[in-house]
Amino acid sequence: MNITPRVLTALALTGTFACTSLSAAESGPYFRVGAGPVFVQDISVDRAFGVNVSGVKIQTEKTGFGFTAAGGLNLNENFALELETGMQHVGFRTLITPAGTLPLTGSASIVPILANTVFTAKLSETVAAYAGAGVGIAVTTAEIGAAGVSTTSETKTSFMGQLKTGLDFKLSDNASAGIGYHFGIVDGPSFSTLKTGTVLAHMFTVGVGFKF
Repeated sequence: MNITPRVLTALALTGTFACTSLSAAESGPYFRVGAGPVFVQDISVDRAFGVNVSGVKIQTEKTGFGFTAAGGLNLNENFALELETGMQHVGFRTLITPAGTLPLTGSASIVPILANTVFTAKLSETVAAYAGAGVGIAVTTAEIGAAGVSTTSETKTSFMGQLKTGLDFKLSDNASAGIGYHFGIVDGPSFSTLKTGTVLAHMFTVGVGFKF
């Protein structure tokens, strides 16, 4: 699966053209935090110890954990720009190869640094739905090894894109609670011993938001 920076940038900037017809309304800064489970799809291995390989995948634990923090500016009631970070952590379980499987130890943590565009639509006086897209970088730290073998840790930076959506429930004029879904797309980092393919992660969050 090849997802280029150009395609993801186009996704993130699509709203720039649509927002020209929106009338000005509520505006101002906001802050949102959330946390919840993370699910990472099997990660293909493209190269191991300098040799190109095929049919090799890393299986992660069924459930990881993550959190997100975003600060942004509402330009009007429908359109916002924001910066987002956080962390997603998941453990390794199995290495799948054409010759069989090998138990793995270790884990990986991804820290995203993203610039998002977000669109919000009111469904009622107390409920609003939002959808957004963003681009940036992922700082990935991985510790990987076989059972009984000590792991080594490496940190690499690669390109990342994100799509997200959710619902916000108004608690007061300046506070809300919400549920969300984040779909992360990370260009496979290249470590000293292996290079992975695109990493696809799904995170579901429960959180709160504040307007200033």
